Parts: sequence; C-alpha cells; structure tokens
Amino acid sequence: MKLSFTKMQGCANDYIYLDCRTSGVPENIAALSQRLSRRHFSIGADGIICICAPVTAGADAMMRIFNADGSEGKMCGNGIRCVAEWLYTHGTAKPKLAIDTLSGLKTVSRMGEGLWQVEMGTYTAMAAALPAVNMGEGPLVDLPLEVEENLWRVTCISVGNPHCVTIVPDVDSLKLEQIGPGFEHHENFPERINTEFVQVVDATHLKMRVWERGSGATLACGTGCGSIAAALRLLGLLMEAHQPLTLAALSEQTGWPKSTIHGLLSTMRESAVVDQQSDGRYCLGVRLFEYGCAVGASWSVSDLAKPHLQHLASVTGPSVFLSMLNRSEVITIEQVQSRAGLRVVSEVGTRLPLYCTSQGKVFLSAMADHEAKRVLSRRTLEPYTPRTLVTWEELFRVMQAARENGYAVEDGEYRFGLCSPSAPVRDSSGAVRYAVGVVGMFDSVHSPDFQRDIDLTCAAAAQISTALGYRA
Repeated sequence: MKLSFTKMQGCANDYIYLDCRTSGVPENIAALSQRLSRRHFSIGADGIICICAPVTAGADAMMRIFNADGSEGKMCGNGIRCVAEWLYTHGTAKPKLAIDTLSGLKTVSRMGEGLWQVEMGTYTAMAAALPAVNMGEGPLVDLPLEVEENLWRVTCISVGNPHCVTIVPDVDSLKLEQIGPGFEHHENFPERINTEFVQVVDATHLKMRVWERGSGATLACGTGCGSIAAALRLLGLLMEAHQPLTLAALSEQTGWPKSTIHGLLSTMRESAVVDQQSDGRYCLGVRLFEYGCAVGASWSVSDLAKPHLQHLASVTGPSVFLSMLNRSEVITIEQVQSRAGLRVVSEVGTRLPLYCTSQGKVFLSAMADHEAKRVLSRRTLEPYTPRTLVTWEELFRVMQAARENGYAVEDGEYRFGLCSPSAPVRDSSGAVRYAVGVVGMFDSVHSPDFQRDIDLTCAAAAQISTALGYRA
C-alpha cells in the first residue's frame, strides 16, 4: 500500500503521523505500527499517531495513538503537541486548538514558533483511575512494589494515562531494557503502565529515564515529566511563600488554570503532602515533615541505630543485629557483638533465610499472606534443624502470631541451640523497613531472660522507628 506520512518529534518522542481525517484509521493499523516503528528496518518511531476527525462538537481534530507493539494508548503529551503543530501548518492556524483523545478533550495553546503547551487536566493517584490492583484504593504514594525479586518505592498517578514513578540514585546505571518490562507487565497494572526512573540532581533539576508501555525505552515522556514537574512546582511555591496561598495566587504565579492546580492539590491533600486551611488557603502538609525526617535518617540508618543497638546489647548480653529485607532473604547491616565468651557473630552483609530466622519472620509478618507465599516460593524451604518450619500452614500460623504480638521468635530453627526475638523498625509511612534482633543461647523461649529480652528488643525497635519519623 502507498502511504503518505509525516515524521515528527516532540522532546525526542518521535511518531509517524497519518492524516486520517477523511480516510479513517487504516484497518491494519496495529500491524502497520509494528512494522513501520521498527528502527533500522523501517521508518522507525515510538509508534503511529493518527490525526482523525473530531468527535466533540467544536473540536479541531482527534488524536489516536498506536504504540510500537501495536497496542493503542490514550494520551501522549509530546504527541498531542506535534498534532497541534501539524494542524497549525495544515490549515488550522489557530492560537488555541481543541483535540479529542481517548482520555478526553485536551486544549493545546501556541506559545511561540514550534512551541505548544497542552492542558493535561487533573491528575489522580487513586487506584481505580490507573487502574491498579492489590495496592489499596489510594492515593498510591510512596508504596513498596516488588518487581522481579527487587523491592522499589513507587508513586502511581494517572494524567490520562498511567504512570509509575520511582526515585533512584543514578539513572544512567540502570539497565532499563532488563528492568522496564517487569514494571510494564506487572500483575498490579492490568492495563500495563509507563514507568519513570527519576534522579534528583539538585534542588532545581531532575534527571529521568522512562519505559513506556507498548514502546519500551523512549527518550522523553511529556505526561511523565509534566506530572512530576507540576507537583514539585506547587510544593516549591508553597515552601518559598512561608505562608498559606490561595488557589488564585497559585494560578497567577504558575500561569496554570485553576482546575489543573485544584486537581494536583486535591491528590496531594489526600496524602497529607499539602494541607487546606479553613479559609481555603493551601500550605505544606505534615507528611513532608515526616518525609524529611525519614530522608535525614536514611542517610545513615546504621549511625542512627547504633546507640540504640549498643544500649540493647549492654542490658541484654547476647549479640544484637539490625537487618533489612533483600528479595527472599534478610541481610545484616549492623551488629553489636555479645560480651560472652561464646557468642554469635554475623558479618555485615551476611544473608539469612526469611522463614527460619526471627528477623525474617518480622518481614514476612508485614506482608499479606499471598505476598509472603510468593516470596517464599522462590526457594526450597530447607530444614536447617529438626525444628525448622517448612510447611505453609505452620509458617502462616507463626506470621499471624507475630502480627498480633508485634515481634517474632526463632527457637533453634536456623541454628540448633540459638534463640532470638526480633521486632520491626518502621519508617515515617509505617512500613517495616528494618528488624532489630537479639540472638543468643537461652534455656528456653519461655524463660524469664528471654521474655525480658523481648520487651527490651521491642523498646529499642520503637526508639529507632521514632528516630526515622514514625509516629504511632
């Protein structure tokens, strides 16, 4: 077939543009997008965008997006700006254009030569809008997400299409082609998702790499950048003002419509990132204070926890350990050795199984049963000693007891003769991030000494949690 097309890019998001206003979308558009989008073997692009006749009265056109894998998307910020430029240069020379999309009618304004601004509308972090499952109803802010045995902290939002945002220390070192598909096809996102990996460079600069559903690694994502930047812009204005601001004042300072700002603030208010006073003005929320406490503490959790671990060791006697979850194991990140001649030593970096150590049981008890079973299914439940629990029924019973008690117990299950109580350390969001454990030789887990050490371990864990910003 003979095809007339225009190749355009917006911030390096490149698409093949077809004029379908009179002819309609080609019947084989999915296969066509797959074929023509192949780089090095065809035109090469992130996909095909069809410029169609509008469906809304008064609109100038409709945009339909077909990704490189043939699937249809709902919205593309960079793509719609290119559509506006195409319309402007092909007979619709208006300073403001209304364009239909599968996520609603969008307004695009000409800001200069080849420069367009799109009104994205409101965004939301509620699960139903993305959609997302198994993550609660929302707002989906700073939640744990396990992707192919790695645990990430993510914030999920919809700006007409779904996005998953995660902060990383270095975006350049990411093997995006290996990591991206796990996010895109995660079971929690039934319609797949775009993922932004964001590095905070300094107070005014972010660096981002994106994996887009249907297209893979792309050089830009307008909706992703827009959603990140918009939220940070509003927070920056509220911080610099040193006083509450009205919706009108924020609109005046940003140049954005009040409807957009109201949508952003509504979602941030739900997660306590901003607060709205009785007079309607907005200010920074208490959640930011908690984040600040957590960030400050996370710079060196070992240094923060060390005095509490040393005190715990001095009043108990056995060795004391601070551990964190690493896939299907726990890893020791700090220790204070016992004063006893015969003592337990675990080098920093030592990996231990989840199911038969008290530290591991702390993390398992913080998971839902189905999640714990999925994590444990990655390895054989090896019987290290005759006391090791290796059946789901036994483990779930122990996990439920740990949830009710607020601590977990190991009774010779990993090393015969060793007993250990461990308690959870929570961050400002209430998530279990670490475990504090006392490991030594006790007559019995029912002995007075062991019961005393349970109480002391729980107290130390609570103190470290408070230092991390947790408020019960």
